[in-house]
Amino acid sequence: MQLAMRGPHRLEASEIDANVAKASVGNYVLGRQDSDAGEFVVAYVGRADSGVNAELKSWIGKTKAPHFMFSYAVSRRVAFAKECRLYHELSPPGNDAHPERPAGVDWRCPVCDTFGRSRRGWGGQRGFLTVRGREQPSGIQLLGRAPQTQPEMHSDASRAILGQ
Repeated sequence: MQLAMRGPHRLEASEIDANVAKASVGNYVLGRQDSDAGEFVVAYVGRADSGVNAELKSWIGKTKAPHFMFSYAVSRRVAFAKECRLYHELSPPGNDAHPERPAGVDWRCPVCDTFGRSRRGWGGQRGFLTVRGREQPSGIQLLGRAPQTQPEMHSDASRAILGQ
């Protein structure tokens, strides 16, 4: 799976304005860039139903995640489906529940086929998923999960990134 997202960028108003100019529906991930390893550690996946720029700015000061990646979507339904896929594939430790549907729709999750019934990847274990590389036109390649010998250690580390 490829994220097919732009970034990573610093989670700062000036960086958001410089890189997320389009007022559009879209998706984003919060985390941190490990420059030494060339990896992006995903801590949270989200969706913006009206504007990615404003949604990302709403996280400033509320999270310790220093970076973000994002993509635009052609519709709220496409953004919801991508958020669900990212949630199930990445099992980000900052997401405690299945993504919510936008108000007033009855869409089902494309992964678990039932809204609200979570079937997290790989036995429901939560942990890091890292992304290799920097911004690439074709997207970012996922590396995979860290060993789950101490799953709470991974969750705590990612929660520390998010400031939870």
